[in-house]
Amino acid sequence: PANSSYVSADATQGTVSFSAGVLTADLGSIASGATATVRVRVTPTSSGSIVNTATASAASADLDLSNNTAVTVLTANNAVADLAVLVTAAPSPVFVSSNVTFAVVVTNRGPNLATSIQLSSALASEFAFVSVTNSQGTSVNSAGTVTSDLGSLAANGSATVLLTAGALSAGSSATLFTLASATADPAPANNTTNVVLVINPLAPLIVASGAALTAENPPPANNSLDSGETVTFSFGLRNVGTADTGNFLATLQESGGVSAPGSAQFYGTLVANGPTVSRPFSFVVSGAPGSTLTATLQLQDGAQNLGTVAFTFIVGSGHSFTNSNVIIIPNQGVAGTYPSTTAVSGLTGSVSKVTVTVRQLTHTFPEDIDMLLVGPAGQKVLLMSDAGAGNSISGVTLTFDDAATGLPFGGTIASGTYHPTDYPPGETFTSPAPAGPYGTNLSAFNGTNPNGTWSLFVLDDAVGDAGRIDGGWTLGIQTGSPVAGAADVGITVTAPASAESGAPLSYVATVVNYGPATATGVVLSDALPLGFTLGNVTVSQGGFTTGPGSVTANLGALNPGASATVTISGAGSGPATLLNVMTVAASQTDLNPANNSASAVTTIAAPLLNIRLSSGNAVITWLSSAGFALESSTAASGPFAAAGLSVTTVNGTNQVSVPALGTKFYRLRKP
Repeated sequence: PANSSYVSADATQGTVSFSAGVLTADLGSIASGATATVRVRVTPTSSGSIVNTATASAASADLDLSNNTAVTVLTANNAVADLAVLVTAAPSPVFVSSNVTFAVVVTNRGPNLATSIQLSSALASEFAFVSVTNSQGTSVNSAGTVTSDLGSLAANGSATVLLTAGALSAGSSATLFTLASATADPAPANNTTNVVLVINPLAPLIVASGAALTAENPPPANNSLDSGETVTFSFGLRNVGTADTGNFLATLQESGGVSAPGSAQFYGTLVANGPTVSRPFSFVVSGAPGSTLTATLQLQDGAQNLGTVAFTFIVGSGHSFTNSNVIIIPNQGVAGTYPSTTAVSGLTGSVSKVTVTVRQLTHTFPEDIDMLLVGPAGQKVLLMSDAGAGNSISGVTLTFDDAATGLPFGGTIASGTYHPTDYPPGETFTSPAPAGPYGTNLSAFNGTNPNGTWSLFVLDDAVGDAGRIDGGWTLGIQTGSPVAGAADVGITVTAPASAESGAPLSYVATVVNYGPATATGVVLSDALPLGFTLGNVTVSQGGFTTGPGSVTANLGALNPGASATVTISGAGSGPATLLNVMTVAASQTDLNPANNSASAVTTIAAPLLNIRLSSGNAVITWLSSAGFALESSTAASGPFAAAGLSVTTVNGTNQVSVPALGTKFYRLRKP
């Protein structure tokens, strides 16, 4: 037919040929009643009716010519293909001065081939074009509109365009993506999509970065919060946003168990994604024992309100356990109940404070009394020994507390609160009491598990006087969660950008504790790069060890704001590029691991061969530490062989001297 193009033909017998738009089938003979079939395949070239006329003839006489011609009429429709566009953007939202990538997927849902596909991506005015890549075809940017010619897609095929743009200004942006094709689309609704993105302005974002309990009043400090005490915390803050602060101020709020907070603290500039900055805040712990205290800082940068950050702690809670049994103190030796015990169970947290109260103590010569408290884990504290001289006491009640002053040595002991006291000479307790030496600070129990059996050992160390404890004794235990200080430990490494092979090369690492707590157990680790030969190591504090290809520096403790340096010296072998990565860690929690590693890159060049004229001789020198051998040749192209010259070494430099006659070429070669 006129509006079609020939593709192929075949027949059940004979041969077929095609010429000048006419198909001829030579079918030979057909028996009476038999049939022959000819199949013709064409491709419509335009829409509309396709009329095909077929005529049959034979050498034999045909008695009925009316059925020798047949006409077939077909309708050719235009090809259709349902194209669809899907776009995702990342990151979302995006910040000013950062990039966003639009991932555009164009899909042909069929049923036919789609041709001459074109994608138009009209960037919002808030964006500037950066780059574009296609899985097929080409893309061109013109004034913020990117045109992508994707060619053809078979049914169920797809193509991808990755368009990257930079955010210029804050606000809400709309980028329009539109598809077009030479092939008709029966469902054009999915040919366009509008991607709306929020562009945030550059702004600081402040997060809590650890706390350190630096002072407690009244003493002694137990590294826990006790209701009613005044404490000072160093609160660490870090900026994880996209802009530096300029005039940053933090104010501690009177809420959440915080009373009488001190004045606001000026932090100044917090660099975006920089280290922790800490400032001190004092307040009174007003939370009930066992409650959660929340210290909230209101954040302000000039006129900009940056919200709040919070630090949470557990306020210590008090518990008492009493053994009311009478304890008889003989005129010499161990008490009738030795030891007197009390069982503690069901407590959570660790010990933050211990007190002991002995009720109705009577003795005719108190200096004879020795009293020892032993905890479940074996900690031992001498409560009283050789105090009160020979001044008789009757029915006194004594409370032992680290916050009080000691018992009198020669005066009469009155009822009251006293610090555990031991006057010479030292005492020895009979088994099952543990052996000495014994301390006199109840803080020895701090941080331990309170649960278990507590034992009070009482004895009289001299003949002649006796006594008793008629009211028994009470163990006071305060439990809490010790404040685990955090330390932001960071490292930087410097090294020359380039060095000659065999020449001295030093890496200088600086380790800084940005706080807020003191960092202990600070360790720098360096897996030396291949091609680096270790020489000397120096540290500003602590010590170091070396192993095959490694250096470990144990730097000890670093106070907040303190730093230490480690210098690792040696030489590089080249040509090569050396990448040296060092890491640092401490015993404390580090809430900013991003600055726990640092690296330096040094390009090592082949050693330099130096030639100078001296007294009619050519003097050739090179670094001996490079490990290269000198070769010579009469031609620049070689061949080269060992120079065979006498080499002297002076101050790390190899040197040879040859007459300055004729022409000769020299080179260094790694054996």
